Amino acid sequence: NSNTALVKAKSLENQLNNIVIESGTSDAELLQARVGMFGNNAPNLKTRIDELEHFINVKSYGAVGDYVNDDTTAIQTVLDIAEGQGQVNVYIPPGTYKVTKKLIIHGNTYIRLSPNAIIKRSHRASILQNGRDGSSFSGYDGNGNITIEGGVFDGNLIDYNYECSGFSVSHARNIVLRNVTIKDIYAGHALDLAGVKDVLVDNCRFIGYRDRADRSRNYAEAIQIDIAS
Repeated sequence: NSNTALVKAKSLENQLNNIVIESGTSDAELLQARVGMFGNNAPNLKTRIDELEHFINVKSYGAVGDYVNDDTTAIQTVLDIAEGQGQVNVYIPPGTYKVTKKLIIHGNTYIRLSPNAIIKRSHRASILQNGRDGSSFSGYDGNGNITIEGGVFDGNLIDYNYECSGFSVSHARNIVLRNVTIKDIYAGHALDLAGVKDVLVDNCRFIGYRDRADRSRNYAEAIQIDIAS
């Protein structure tokens, strides 16, 4: 008990030193505003605000994140900005976002999700796809330069017991997934890489899978890798 108390006291001392001495302020609200979504501390509030100004918050476009309202249109509207302008940085704050159809990600898209942001599938298709249905790509000329950081993509196979994949990527290059969780996929791949190159999957989790009742899909993989041939 004494050792535990000592560890807690030291931890509290370090926190107070950081708050009062290093940051130069003891204002709790100001300090909280400086903390990034990955727990990183900006050196000051101005830096944190400047960082956020480069991102489009899906809630600014009508997303709610309560898993009651349908957030599909709001999120897709933000993603479609990259199709028209060639680049979009998207921020998805904490919440559970109900999506009722597949989300389409275009090239040159950076999505940063809060660790407590959940994209929850409420339909019969994959959660994400790098191009509209019917698009024709060859080689590596599809929608690439895509980065997704943080958050949870929930296949929701309990409520929507239909085959799906998590993120379907085809004929593209420069794909990065970092600190992402893809869960509860039914008879598909969590990350389906079909003919892609230059891919980084860093510190991600793939949890929860259900095979078909006849077990005919038991070759499904968390990360499926296929060459462009």
